[in-house]
Amino acid sequence: MINLLHRRSVRTVMVGFLVMLTTSASWSQTTYDFTGLVTGGSFGTIGNWTPVGIPELMDTARFSLDQAYSVGFMSSPSHEELIVNNGDVTFQPQTMLEDLGLVYGISGGGTIDGGQLTIEGIDTEDLVVKVHGPMVVGDVANGVLGVNSGGHVQVMNDLTLGSEESSSGVLTVQGTGAIVQTMTFDDSLYVGFHGDGTLDVLGGGEVRVGGTVGIANIGNATGTVTVDGPGSRLYATNGISTLDVGFGGSGGVLNIANGGHVEVANARVGSMVGGHGAVDVDGIGSALMVANRLVVGAASSVEELSSFGSVTIGPGAVVGVAAETRLNKGSQLTIKGGTLSTSKLLDKGGDFNWDGGTVVLDDPDGYLVGTGDYQFEDNQL
Repeated sequence: MINLLHRRSVRTVMVGFLVMLTTSASWSQTTYDFTGLVTGGSFGTIGNWTPVGIPELMDTARFSLDQAYSVGFMSSPSHEELIVNNGDVTFQPQTMLEDLGLVYGISGGGTIDGGQLTIEGIDTEDLVVKVHGPMVVGDVANGVLGVNSGGHVQVMNDLTLGSEESSSGVLTVQGTGAIVQTMTFDDSLYVGFHGDGTLDVLGGGEVRVGGTVGIANIGNATGTVTVDGPGSRLYATNGISTLDVGFGGSGGVLNIANGGHVEVANARVGSMVGGHGAVDVDGIGSALMVANRLVVGAASSVEELSSFGSVTIGPGAVVGVAAETRLNKGSQLTIKGGTLSTSKLLDKGGDFNWDGGTVVLDDPDGYLVGTGDYQFEDNQL
């Protein structure tokens, strides 16, 4: 059962009109279990479900076979809830035709807990899974979601990896054309809410977040995000969107490597009570771009007692900050052959380490306060 303190009420979604023949009639919900063949089968075949039929409207589709199997889509079904609680199931198009625009619609929420789900396209045909409610990967147990080339996941609510303390959630987005989105500024991505979360964006995959990206959010939560390889992208660029690495959890990590690219509106690293966060950007073409401010370490005297944030910029990597970069108490900024380009660099009690590389202050009045061992010439170090 999904039970997140931060979860807002699921927005009402109109799934269709039902004409009632009598005032006493009602539409009942049915849970359909996919039984299929040994290797799987078509979603649209009534004999692949127990009870016999196809999930629709207010129904739940549950995938719990204790095996690896595939479920094919030749049309665009829609129903209320999706549950994957055992086994290893792959969703993919089941057609030789092109550009059918296959969309598997979930009007409620989706939960992957105790099982593994992979979503992918075939040849030129993509498969879109559109979830109108919250989606949880690892609620009280362990869940795995893989999105491969041609697979798209659109969540019109929050997407959470590792919801409760006992849980672990893993999301891998891999390959060109593999895309995961939360759709509006109110739809966030949590990597380790109370539990443990992992997000890997690899080989040209993309993750686009409308709201906040929270990595290690509460208590003993841990979260690791890796964006690796040319074309691999993580975006959270709405004006109020914030990347929080180690928001309040015991260990938040963001790794950007080998040409990976992360672009956000705002960024904070280890900035809240109990939060521990680390960002490492390394390799030619690897970049973290922040449209507003980058804040590292505690924002007040209360948080600084138990928080820590660090940013390391390795050879060939770039961190670009349009506004100021602020180093609060409980922070560490290390430049080891990379480039930091920022409007202002404000050291408010943090630890600034320079071991080769470049610091460019874009603002003519940009300055570094609190570290007297470094001299800027033409606003460059």
